[in-house]
Amino acid sequence: MTLDPRDALLAGGLEAPGGSRQPPVTHFTGRMVGFEVTTITPDGRDPYTLVTHKVNELKILETKEPFDFDSIEFSMSPSSKQRSLWGVWIASIVKATGATVEESRPDDTKMRYQELYANYLDGKVVEVQRTKVHKLPRKNEANKWEDILVESWEVVSVEGAGSTISSEELALGLLTASPNKLSFIQAVASNPMISADKALLSAINDGSWITMMVNTGKVVAAGEGYTKI
Repeated sequence: MTLDPRDALLAGGLEAPGGSRQPPVTHFTGRMVGFEVTTITPDGRDPYTLVTHKVNELKILETKEPFDFDSIEFSMSPSSKQRSLWGVWIASIVKATGATVEESRPDDTKMRYQELYANYLDGKVVEVQRTKVHKLPRKNEANKWEDILVESWEVVSVEGAGSTISSEELALGLLTASPNKLSFIQAVASNPMISADKALLSAINDGSWITMMVNTGKVVAAGEGYTKI
């Protein structure tokens, strides 16, 4: 399997998910005020590009440790692959804003992302979350490539746009990405958006939500886990 240089770095544990110097904040709102593009050249490895987004008017919704600032930066590397951290980011922008596929192709030039950013994100108040619901290619403990859950930056909502990622949609993504119910319950417990939705959390814990997903035809049992229909 051929991967981008950044994916190899991430898989080797040489960079934090999404790029270097990731903040401890995992869920926030704030105003997007631009991004910076830099080229990183690690010793003995291929160079890669890093896009660092800048956000002011920060309101923290979830953080792993205290973060006493009113602005934040978070990074990721552009990729030509949809099944990448960048692909997840672009897809979340499309979902939250209604941007067209043509506007958001991740394999296009830097200028195309500049246009996407300018049209849909620049100067807007956004809600951003680092989720762990997407399976992307990474190396396992046996040093072999497999699809595993990876933390990914996503746009949840954008000021003035009608589409958002709901807690139930996140739960559905976790359900189909988890190998079994126990893994699903553990993933739900660590997701701040789902945990904040008390009604959904209760339905997940008592099993009625999964039953409803099956009965309404959204998922089907596949071994010990579930697959989207």
